Amino acid sequence: MELTREAVGAKLLIYGATGYTGKMICYEAVRRGLDFEIAGRDRDKLLALSRELSVPYHVFW
Repeated sequence: MELTREAVGAKLLIYGATGYTGKMICYEAVRRGLDFEIAGRDRDKLLALSRELSVPYHVFW
C-alpha cells in the first residue's frame, strides 16, 4: 500500500496499542517508518511498549 501525499509527514496516534491488534499495528508502523505515538489505559504496558519501540505514549483513563 502506498502512502498518499497528504499522509506523508502526518503523525499517528495508535490507541489500544498494548492489545493484540494494537501491537500488530505498531510493529507495522515501525516497519513502514511512520511517525506515531501510542495510547491506552494501562500505564505500565504503555511504558514497556514505548521503550521497546522508542515512541512517546499517552495514558487515557
